[in-house]
Amino acid sequence: MAAPTGSSNFSAYLDSLANFGIEPSLDGIEALCRRLGDPQKQFDVIQITGTNGKTSTARMIQALLTAHGVVCGLYLSPHLTAYHERIGVDGAEINDADFEEIGRLVREQTAVAERSLDGRRITQFEAITAAALAYFARRRVQVAVLEVGMGGRWDATSIATPLVAAITNVTMDHADWLGPELADIAGEKSYVIRAGNTVVAGPASPEVEAIFEARAQTQGARLLKSGRDFSRLATTGDTVAIKTTAATYDGIALGVAGPWQPDNAVTAVAAAEAYFKQPFDVELVRRALAAVRSPGRAELVPGEPDIFLDGAHNLDGVNGLVDYLKTRFTGRKLVLLVSILRDKAAPAMVAKLLEAGREIIFTAGDNPRCLKPSELARLAKEHGVSATEEPQAEAALAKAKSEAGESGVVVVTGSLYLVGEIRKLLKNQAVTFP
Repeated sequence: MAAPTGSSNFSAYLDSLANFGIEPSLDGIEALCRRLGDPQKQFDVIQITGTNGKTSTARMIQALLTAHGVVCGLYLSPHLTAYHERIGVDGAEINDADFEEIGRLVREQTAVAERSLDGRRITQFEAITAAALAYFARRRVQVAVLEVGMGGRWDATSIATPLVAAITNVTMDHADWLGPELADIAGEKSYVIRAGNTVVAGPASPEVEAIFEARAQTQGARLLKSGRDFSRLATTGDTVAIKTTAATYDGIALGVAGPWQPDNAVTAVAAAEAYFKQPFDVELVRRALAAVRSPGRAELVPGEPDIFLDGAHNLDGVNGLVDYLKTRFTGRKLVLLVSILRDKAAPAMVAKLLEAGREIIFTAGDNPRCLKPSELARLAKEHGVSATEEPQAEAALAKAKSEAGESGVVVVTGSLYLVGEIRKLLKNQAVTFP
């Protein structure tokens, strides 16, 4: 199987769709999937939503099911360096040939589907989602784990009806699209709760839980709640113990770092077990979760200096990251390399990041949605910090490495897009990732 290059005609086509933005409607994905033969109806679906932790949780669910002999597709969002990363089966990314073949089909059918949409264009997310669904149908997967891009009600992944859904957590993010209050955001995400399905809800406030409970009742869905139906029993050293309605799994060492990952693992085990409908083999659980990797999430790249990549892109994520940095890198010099998108809570995020380190470099990277480094620098100045501005990511990385010195740590964060761009630069510099 040829390794994906990440550079292709279909990738270029997907890039060209970025200008069509976001459409709060399922009309586009429904029209496109009809043209593709409704591939989403040819396999079971586990849908994952939430504010943070979706990608890691989705990867864990796929790993658990694959380890137990279930042919499992995985669809993630967003990618870090190439669209191929979003689509895979049993832990292997889609190869170039299949990506291009599926891409040609999606492109052809997009042109036809748009004729029924009264001028509405198929968006980038709809096109790549349809490609993933078509690929999973072609590969005859038994189940596909689909990560929601945003919300739940109008997300393109909601073209599929999930047998099982998981909601990792709900905090403030995407308020421009999902609503100004936490209850609005929880309400949008609650739409993964569908008629008669099973929903696994991670840690949530009483307000959010009440919204999920009300939706589950109206839909006749089974709601499994963190702390009631499944829980983390204990964390001992580097391992965690997990209790579900069916079994207890102890001695679980996770292959992904960060103090938030045990909660993701508990949600993943509960969701995968709900689909599997029987307890897992504990040794297979141990092996599967120890082998999971989630690039760009608390990812340490050893070197001189070390580079720590974490795509914390909202205030909740930054809060967790800063607390982790204080314990993980005690006594070491930290240089922060940061980019933040315009729709994020930038003032609060910058204020929190400055608790981890006062040496900070702001960059914009190649995403037009990023705040200008000068805008971010003004926020840092309000806290008495004179930040460095370097619009180009490559130059910003070089400056950060120089300031950190051989024994320091460069922390790249604030945007998954920046993490992806820096990861790509490091690959081009022949850096080896763990």
